[in-house]
Amino acid sequence: MFQRAITLRDDNLESPLSIRSLANELGITWRRLNRLFARHLAISPQQAYLARRLDHACWLLSKTPHSIMNISLACGFTPKLTLASLESLPTRGRRWSRSQSLSTTFMSSALST
Repeated sequence: MFQRAITLRDDNLESPLSIRSLANELGITWRRLNRLFARHLAISPQQAYLARRLDHACWLLSKTPHSIMNISLACGFTPKLTLASLESLPTRGRRWSRSQSLSTTFMSSALST
């Protein structure tokens, strides 16, 4: 069940599903989905979804010539969030190192607020 949730999440990075929609697609309650993510990743489905989208954005930034705006839209972010988040990372744009984890950096700052 958990692997199906991950696959469904990954298939919908550009137009992210709500957690309730994700649970409905799996035929379970959102509470059960929360428990699955807590058991397997020790974080909520929302946090895992955001981390995956940010990791994908990081990969696209380092591997493609696309603009930050296009990458953010491809990862399901709004243009306003893009300017507020992707450009505020410790290293910007193409200089982002593959060894750095975007989700770890961004999630730690997002969780501390």
